[in-house]
Amino acid sequence: MHRASTEKKGVFGWVSYVWQAPIRYEPYEHAFMRFFFVVTMLYTFHYDCLEPFPFPNGLATYFDLTFICSESLATYLHALLFLFSSLYILNIFPFPSLIYITIIHIARGTALNSDGSIGHAYQPISLILVAQCLAYVIHPISSKYSTAPSDEKISVEDLAVYMGQQAFAATYVVAALTKMVVSRGKWISESFNLLARVIKTNEENHFSYENRSDFSENLVAGVFLRVAVAYPLIARLMFGSAFFLELFAGLFLANRWTMLFGGLNLYSMHEGIRIIMQLNFTTNKLLLLTYYVNLPYWIVLGTTYLWQHYRFFASRYLPVSVTSILSHYFLKQSRKKSTDSPSEANDRTDTSPSPSISSNPRSIIRKFVLFSPWVLIITIVLCLMFKEAYPLSHFPMYAAIRRPQISVFYVTDETDREIPLVKYLHAKSPQLKKTFGSYVRRLIAEKKYDKKDPLLNIAAGNMTINQFSTEFDSNQLKKFKPKYPLKLKRVYVLLQLDGSLVRTYETLGYLSVT
Repeated sequence: MHRASTEKKGVFGWVSYVWQAPIRYEPYEHAFMRFFFVVTMLYTFHYDCLEPFPFPNGLATYFDLTFICSESLATYLHALLFLFSSLYILNIFPFPSLIYITIIHIARGTALNSDGSIGHAYQPISLILVAQCLAYVIHPISSKYSTAPSDEKISVEDLAVYMGQQAFAATYVVAALTKMVVSRGKWISESFNLLARVIKTNEENHFSYENRSDFSENLVAGVFLRVAVAYPLIARLMFGSAFFLELFAGLFLANRWTMLFGGLNLYSMHEGIRIIMQLNFTTNKLLLLTYYVNLPYWIVLGTTYLWQHYRFFASRYLPVSVTSILSHYFLKQSRKKSTDSPSEANDRTDTSPSPSISSNPRSIIRKFVLFSPWVLIITIVLCLMFKEAYPLSHFPMYAAIRRPQISVFYVTDETDREIPLVKYLHAKSPQLKKTFGSYVRRLIAEKKYDKKDPLLNIAAGNMTINQFSTEFDSNQLKKFKPKYPLKLKRVYVLLQLDGSLVRTYETLGYLSVT
């Protein structure tokens, strides 16, 4: 039986047994987290943006951040980004490195979200960076004035990970709360309407990428849609389970086991979305593997268990070099434990996923005051309050599902031949839609057009396609040999109760030359 299980006394003991955050991580775990966090940040980092910003967002509303798009500075900024990222991985000057990385990442994310098309792939990374910077500010203060016993204190690295995990978990909770607010509490009951979004994302991928199949050719999505239409309860159960996974993402931070459970389930949710809806969520999946699943720990835990219980088989069937390394490692660990003080030994996570547990009510209350998930709560409040102000967001994706109808934007030439957006125009279908919506709102706010004016959509459409024309790849477009004018088009797709689709087409804008 686990040692901690004998120490549970009353409510406080049970709470302490379940909520073990913040977790004390080993140095190899921190090295893994720093490395893969940087890999995730650089892998998803985009280096191109529009200058000047058509629709300033977040800090760009108050400060001139166009320097981040300057080609003359780009080489130096990116070289410094790689330098400080390397220092952060090696844990050399981590705080100054984090400050620079945070400034550049927020400036770049703000620039990308200031073109009228707000995305939500970068906010989790920026929020984690801000939270980790905050940890390096708070830790010296809390250490200096804290009266907590030594076994309840925490290293700055552990605090940075814990606060970053809270900021990341907050993005899921905010997304769930926004769904309930926008749908007025009917998001799960109206999940049939969400099936139309399955069609939308598949169609957007078809128009965005060359040789990408549309919804009719996605076998998995087609089967899912037919089954969900025939049995609406299945759709409610699937979408409802995903909703509650998002809502309780903060509770998964309780201990290693809950993080493993929540991380794997959230990762599976994203994989299901990728298969059915053709949405990758690469950033979220990599962050889940880094901060929730934490695979190296479970590999070490499993290896330790096998070594302790099946050493004979390991020594017989594994190569001598491997057994020598394992023997050296576990001998070093046993010596370390024997020289540790009791409090230090309790802080270590060797073969057990749980740190020391105290059933003293005062000790538990002090621990919750010092290490309560206040970053999670504050991030949720700020995101819901400011909505879209990078790095904050209320993550409204697929929150409004009142009708089983969607619209998809794409571009054709004069003969209605579809132009693959990413290859030739350096844009995606969702970007066209979001930018079009931004121009519609601007024209209405400037009182140039009335909301019901039939010319409003034409004006916004022309402005949208002209904005993206500055990013066209002229050489690639010549190979496509389009016949001008190019046309920005919108197709409405209505999902009926029997699963049939009704399409309506509309031309919104024209571009005569590139």
